[in-house]
Amino acid sequence: NTDQYLKGILSDKQKTQKALRVLFTWFRDLLLLKAGVDSSGLVHVDRLPSLQKQEARYSFQTIDEILEEIVKTRRLLEENLNIKISLSLLKAAMYRTVHGEPRHFHLR
Repeated sequence: NTDQYLKGILSDKQKTQKALRVLFTWFRDLLLLKAGVDSSGLVHVDRLPSLQKQEARYSFQTIDEILEEIVKTRRLLEENLNIKISLSLLKAAMYRTVHGEPRHFHLR
């Protein structure tokens, strides 16, 4: 369950930082693929088939918005502020892209 996974990450600042780094590099790779950059420069080149499959789902604008939310969330975490709202927005943006419909998430 995604909510349980997020709760586990949120309980440990280092795990949260690591997860956000991985998420950021994943969407960076999607952006680079979408722009036609050679795959040899990707961080997750070992997951190229998954990246290529997901790349078609996301517009440049959506990838940019998700990357901005990740950066905002990382900043909040660095400042020791509550990141639950930011993570909820990030999760909702990713869900909308995949499922094409709004959904509200509540992290407890």
